[in-house]
Amino acid sequence: MKIASIFALVTSAAVGTFFVVVVATWGDIQGDDLFVHDSGQGPQDESWVFSAETSDIHIEYDDSPSAPDVTIDIHYDISGPFLKDKALEDIFTVSWDNASAVKHFHLDTKSFIMPMFDRTIVQVILKEGNNFTLSVATTTGDISCNVPGNESLAGLNMSATTGDIISTIGKNATIHDNFRLEVTTGKIQVDIGENVTIGGNFSTITTTGDITSIFRQDSSIHGKISQVATTGDVEMNATGLNLHQQLELAATTGKVKVFILNSSLENIISLTTTTGDVSATLSNINYRSDIHISVDVTTGDLKIDLLQEMQMAANVTGSMTASTGDMDVTCRVNGTNIGASFVGVTSTGNIDFNNLAGFQALGNIFQSTNYGAASSTFNFSMITTTGNIEVSGELL
Repeated sequence: MKIASIFALVTSAAVGTFFVVVVATWGDIQGDDLFVHDSGQGPQDESWVFSAETSDIHIEYDDSPSAPDVTIDIHYDISGPFLKDKALEDIFTVSWDNASAVKHFHLDTKSFIMPMFDRTIVQVILKEGNNFTLSVATTTGDISCNVPGNESLAGLNMSATTGDIISTIGKNATIHDNFRLEVTTGKIQVDIGENVTIGGNFSTITTTGDITSIFRQDSSIHGKISQVATTGDVEMNATGLNLHQQLELAATTGKVKVFILNSSLENIISLTTTTGDVSATLSNINYRSDIHISVDVTTGDLKIDLLQEMQMAANVTGSMTASTGDMDVTCRVNGTNIGASFVGVTSTGNIDFNNLAGFQALGNIFQSTNYGAASSTFNFSMITTTGNIEVSGELL
């Protein structure tokens, strides 16, 4: 009992001392610090690296003709113990180089500083009309990047260890090379505006977090689209997309959902999950060349909707596989010159074929009546180890 009482007294004294120290050393640091770069030579091609260790980074644009090429404004608002009478340079280390071929701005937090409240934001303001190559990174912090319409970027690469990335690319903007976003823990949201051109690959990657992407009318991707989440859902919506290489959507643990309408595709479409459902809608696609669609699920259900009212001058082959999961496919095609055939195989489960119009079941084959005479076809194999297969077909 005596030992317990002594321990309680010591603990109480220590806690009391701690709070006294906290109150005595508490500090609030607020303000702005500005870094400005201006070549004074009109529109430039410049490469920049922006990084912050424990701060958000916001990328914005200024359309004023008199604006400098790059303005960096550190908005800091920090509170906590041991910060009394401290200044910005006591909290952060700034590395700033606006003279090298690849210019940079780094904001690092000093290791002995652990503020209780840190609301620091690094605001990067770029002058419109320059052609920037941007690399943006945070260790702990969100990144937002809003590229206005008609702007041009040589390339865009953004990464966050713990934080979200949200990016909007405005109408008629151009990214000449790759567009890449990567997050370890956090979500990614991307909105690609109308008539945006990306000359390289479009990549989004998360370890833990969801990915959501929107491609608006007449956006054009000349490389491949790859969107991969280890733990998280992947969702893509595209209307009027022009994709010149393959499409890959994958989740290890999570759902994959894709909706593509009135778009132009070629090469390969790959939809994959280890544990999670796959849902896909392909509606009135211009298949510029023969294309293969691969849907692979270990544990999860597949739901695929194929609507092809417009004529096509290519063939679509596909494979759908699941170890444990049901498959549900609806296929509606223009019967003038398009046919479709599905072969279903299941080890444990039922196979159901629903003829909505112009289809017939031939054993485990479900085929449109015009299949032999059709100049373009959909041809899919469907294999599940444990699960049901259901296909509905209609000639329009």
